[in-house]
Amino acid sequence: MKITILGCGSSAGVPLVTGEWGDCNPNVWQNHRTRSSIALHTERQTWLIDTSPDLRYQCLREQITQVDGVLYTHGHFDHIGGLDDLKPFSLHQKKPIKIWGDALTIHGLRLRYPYAFLDTNLDSPSVYQPFMEETIIEGPFDVDDVPVIPFIQDHRYSTTLGFRFPTWAYSTDVWHLDDTAFEVIAGIELWIVDCLAPLPQRTHSHLERTLNWIERVNPKRAILTHMGHFMDYATLLAELPSHVFPAFDGMQLEV
Repeated sequence: MKITILGCGSSAGVPLVTGEWGDCNPNVWQNHRTRSSIALHTERQTWLIDTSPDLRYQCLREQITQVDGVLYTHGHFDHIGGLDDLKPFSLHQKKPIKIWGDALTIHGLRLRYPYAFLDTNLDSPSVYQPFMEETIIEGPFDVDDVPVIPFIQDHRYSTTLGFRFPTWAYSTDVWHLDDTAFEVIAGIELWIVDCLAPLPQRTHSHLERTLNWIERVNPKRAILTHMGHFMDYATLLAELPSHVFPAFDGMQLEV
């Protein structure tokens, strides 16, 4: 499996829409961050984790022309806002896009995008027909015969889903992880994990906490994602342990 970091920025991206760069050097291209999402490439299929508001640009940039399904971590806009950009993939592939999420996330998607789901009765041209087929995550499942174990993450005022694959895991939008989560991800070789800022945050992990988690899990590699505009790429690269790296948009990982 190959992983592409489609975006590794916070909910506002870097720079902010107001042009603010914070501590990030605008002359370092790795500091230009779209909203967080990744693509998973198996031998036959391409799946996404989340559909950020920047999805169209991300797919064009990475030349992604096929999307077979999406795993949703939660229903916050910066992780679902590109959902409508799945429609051209569905039309091109002549089949609905499969999406997976917990019951609350699927319910929220149905409220925001009622026209997108297959059981919607629309008397409209084919270009406007529903294009999504949902499955509620209630336990382990497979993505193109690859086993996935979901686990609950504390996002302070809500919860999100993390995903454990055979040798790696993805944890974004997480403030606290309990012992059950650590048991699920024990033994992974790669962890892509939330790290919003250098200092403590209200709903996301910060640098010290994330590094403590990484030390506990002890993967061969860890990649920091969902980074805000106070997380300068070059500064992090110089200070992080040798097996921990800041993500950048377009980063490729083999697992």
